[in-house]
Amino acid sequence: MEVCSTDWGFILLLLICPLMMLFMMKGLIHGGHHNHGKHNDATEPLQPSDEVDRLDSYKVKQLQKGVELLKSQNESF
Repeated sequence: MEVCSTDWGFILLLLICPLMMLFMMKGLIHGGHHNHGKHNDATEPLQPSDEVDRLDSYKVKQLQKGVELLKSQNESF
C-alpha cells in the first residue's frame, strides 16, 4: 500500500492542530500572569494613594455635574 505525500501532510495536520489548540488555550488561560514567583504581593491589601483618592473625588464631582445637567435638560422638556 503506497501513501502519497499529501496523505501524510493531511495526517500531520490532523495531529498537530489539536496540539496547537491546547497550547493556545493554555496561553490564553495562563498567559496573563507575568509575575513569576511573586505570589506574596497578592496577599497584601492595596492602599489607595492620595492621588487616586483625588482623582476618584474629581470623577464623582464630574459625574454629579453631568447628572444635574441632564436633570435640568429633562425638566425643560
